[in-house]
Amino acid sequence: MKETYNQKYGTSPIYTFDLGASGLSAGSSKLFDFENDNPETLTYLPFNFVNIVNNSSNRVKVTINQDDRRVYYINSGTIINFDKKTIPAIWYVEIENQGTTTIAQDQLTMTVYREGITVDSLVQKAHKFIFARKKRNVI
Repeated sequence: MKETYNQKYGTSPIYTFDLGASGLSAGSSKLFDFENDNPETLTYLPFNFVNIVNNSSNRVKVTINQDDRRVYYINSGTIINFDKKTIPAIWYVEIENQGTTTIAQDQLTMTVYREGITVDSLVQKAHKFIFARKKRNVI
């Protein structure tokens, strides 16, 4: 029971992904499907925190959850974070190289994890539950 609780509400391990040995050539993209890329992540999906470090000389386009409304551009030498306030559930991340040169494996890294439940998030969920019930006249 305790392990199930920790997997559902606890903080996940930190998982790091990179572009692989071949890197990312100019104009190409790579889809990170966490469930298939690393089956260990299945227990903790969806993630609610992503950190992307772009140490290349190219700008990259990042699409979250294959949703064209969640497209972000990361300039060279930039670090960007997405957390549960900006994107509450992250299943996929696609990175497209918009530069003219190949991005090497170690020039772009991504760290993902799921933040555990906190007192603030617990109170927020309880508040939504209580007031949703009042609107439906259940209480």
